[in-house]
Amino acid sequence: MPKTIFKILWDRLHRGLPLKVVIQNLTKCGNHYWAFTSIEVKRDRDTKEIRNFIAYRAPINNHAKELISTLYRQVKEVEEKHSLEAGINFLHGFLDEKRLSYDDFMEKIENSANERGILAKLKNIF
Repeated sequence: MPKTIFKILWDRLHRGLPLKVVIQNLTKCGNHYWAFTSIEVKRDRDTKEIRNFIAYRAPINNHAKELISTLYRQVKEVEEKHSLEAGINFLHGFLDEKRLSYDDFMEKIENSANERGILAKLKNIF
């Protein structure tokens, strides 16, 4: 996972904003898996301070995995060769070329990863 993605994730969450992100994680056995993750910020009712985060995860299909893993590999290469800021700039350039915001890009990944809208159904349950 590129540091750029974690920086975006934590910057957004610390500002109290929800986020959608594709995360590569490890199983207990040490195998990697990819998940489309929607993270919500929960605040204290009285103080409005951030209390915790709730994440909803769903698997992604192979096509979405190939797209995101290629992008993440490119961002990580830029970070390693130059800097975190260069990785962030690379990602912004990628999104600008596609004329997409980060949120719009993740929405496209979510739709390709989860054509039946499982995440939306899960969120309605809670």
